[in-house]
Amino acid sequence: MTPGVHAAIHASASGAAKGGDLHYLSVCAYDTLTRIAVADVRGHGEAVSDLSEWLYDALERRMNDFDSSTVLRGLNSVVHAKGFEAITTAVVATIHRDKGLIYYSYAGHPPVLLCRAGECQTLEADAGSSPSNLPLGILPGANFTLQTARLMPGDRLFFYTDGVSECPGVADELYGDARMVDELRHTLALPLAEARSAIVRDLVAFANGRLLHDDCTFLLVENLPPPPFWKRRIFPAKRRDYLSRRA
Repeated sequence: MTPGVHAAIHASASGAAKGGDLHYLSVCAYDTLTRIAVADVRGHGEAVSDLSEWLYDALERRMNDFDSSTVLRGLNSVVHAKGFEAITTAVVATIHRDKGLIYYSYAGHPPVLLCRAGECQTLEADAGSSPSNLPLGILPGANFTLQTARLMPGDRLFFYTDGVSECPGVADELYGDARMVDELRHTLALPLAEARSAIVRDLVAFANGRLLHDDCTFLLVENLPPPPFWKRRIFPAKRRDYLSRRA
């Protein structure tokens, strides 16, 4: 729980090795901005450790800035300059507690799902006028567009890697977007931790008992009402990391 959101995470690696999925959730010095990042590195070991450090540094430098696209632009420059060869997708989002807005940017990553009043929709990104929203390191001058959506108290957001939607069943049928959204809708009335467990159970059942196909990460986030003005922070505090996975 942060001053702006509740969150529940599931993260599992394929096999016994550390996985290539990364996730972060931090709050700015004034408790106003909640920054969320999820990345999927096509690799393990040293590649994941390097990307994890670069991503963490990029988030830390810009924690008090709502513009998620600047994080991806800076990270893309670092990845390209260092000759990082592992294809990496990422989503970086910032929830502004007082304005009731989410700012989000993608680098070739599956879109965030926004659920409200029993329905779920994808938060899409504009293509932009130049090569935009590509996976990290593909093009040194790639553009990452900043998008905005309105959030209401009680809204739920679903961040995930393709290990969720591309989970194979016994007949090589994929879990897929439609089943994922349907399961998400069925869990909206449950408390966040129970919703997470229900989604994991459905994934495991679909995969015939074990999630070994790929790293599998998702983050359920519930937007909270802003506190009364007299409870809001006036003086800055130290930035806090509530959830993080650094290889």
